[in-house]
Amino acid sequence: ANTPVIIPVELKDKFGVVIYEDTNENGELDMGIFGQPTERYGFSNGAWKFLGRPEHEEMLVAPKGNWTELRMTLKSVMDY
Repeated sequence: ANTPVIIPVELKDKFGVVIYEDTNENGELDMGIFGQPTERYGFSNGAWKFLGRPEHEEMLVAPKGNWTELRMTLKSVMDY
């Protein structure tokens, strides 16, 4: 499913975004017994690493004028 989210902020430099789906609505990203996230999450610029967080530089996106559109896919290690 697609869920549009609009966040009005002015950015002049490259930026990165991390999002997660809080399926149980407890306000945090739940982790499994080995420290892996059990809820879906995603990084800007399509950055993904099976275990761990991608490098900061991999997530960076350059702003494009007054409007920058990001399309992010939420994934989970539980999907694999």
